Amino acid sequence: MEFYNSKHAGREVFDEVREQEIYEYIFQPTFRESANINRSVYFTSYLIWAGKVRELALDEIGQQLADQISTAEWGLVTNWADLEIVNEVYSFERILAKFRIGKVVGSIIPLRCEFFKLVENSDPVPLAIVSQETTWVEVIGHGKVKPAPFPGYLQKYLDRTRQKVEFSDDTKYFKGVLSDIKTTEILYRSPPLISGFPVAAEDLFSTTLEDSNLVGNVYYANYFIWQGRVRDTFLNNIAPEYLRGSGDYGILVCVSSRLNYLRDAMPFDKVYVTLSINELYENKASLKFEYFRLLGDGKKEKIAVGNQVVAWVINDEINNPCLSDFPKKIMDGFFEHLKLNKRKLSA
Repeated sequence: MEFYNSKHAGREVFDEVREQEIYEYIFQPTFRESANINRSVYFTSYLIWAGKVRELALDEIGQQLADQISTAEWGLVTNWADLEIVNEVYSFERILAKFRIGKVVGSIIPLRCEFFKLVENSDPVPLAIVSQETTWVEVIGHGKVKPAPFPGYLQKYLDRTRQKVEFSDDTKYFKGVLSDIKTTEILYRSPPLISGFPVAAEDLFSTTLEDSNLVGNVYYANYFIWQGRVRDTFLNNIAPEYLRGSGDYGILVCVSSRLNYLRDAMPFDKVYVTLSINELYENKASLKFEYFRLLGDGKKEKIAVGNQVVAWVINDEINNPCLSDFPKKIMDGFFEHLKLNKRKLSA
């Protein structure tokens, strides 16, 4: 119990249910992470935290791993990352992260980090899950890699800590305000195009060394940061009044987000990000993101695709967050972008 009463602590512990060694980390979010208009934690924080926790879990081989990756000849790259958020959390509330390694296949390492809010004299409150898949690679050129066998020390570590037994999906207990969206009839669904979606918002990001990491490519969480910036720009364009004050009329929240990485972005690339509306309901929307590297000849190279589900949350009379339909001003903005009206909907 002493560990769970801490404000900042980390430890390795054996999970009896999974028959697996996992890493637990307790910490507190501070002012920086509380960027939602109602001052709750912004969704990208979970991706940044998951990256930190996964690397702290590697502490016993951390120096060996860092030394090898620092040669710029080897690395770990993220294939995809997925976020699901079920409850909100605020500054200085204590958070428990539980990190584990999934079933390793070839050079691919699945990872999972679950976040809980620790409440005195109560069970931990589920907050979010970050799932990822990474690959150990050999660097064969600038921004070019190929899968490679694990070095001995990493293989030994994974043999001890990876998932070894099958167990039933236990995410059913991971429930909260944001996991129970009872959707209305669908109002719009984008046509099944490979590309060329109507762009609702866009931005161009110039990367530098600050966007990079030990591997040398652009850090995986930056793609989610860009996603958030383009999404917020879209909302500000259609209903800026809802991005002022402290969220008395509700806030747009991320319920889930996913990114599939096709190619590595590198420092000093110019990355063009677009947002399109994929699906629209009265009370939630699915947003599609496409990421392109701008090439010297004026052409674009797609480097990632993403999706984010958003919903509207407003506090009730006793200050508990509740899901709600989108405000009329925001729904009108969706319809204006889609060039639709409620008498002429596409599905």
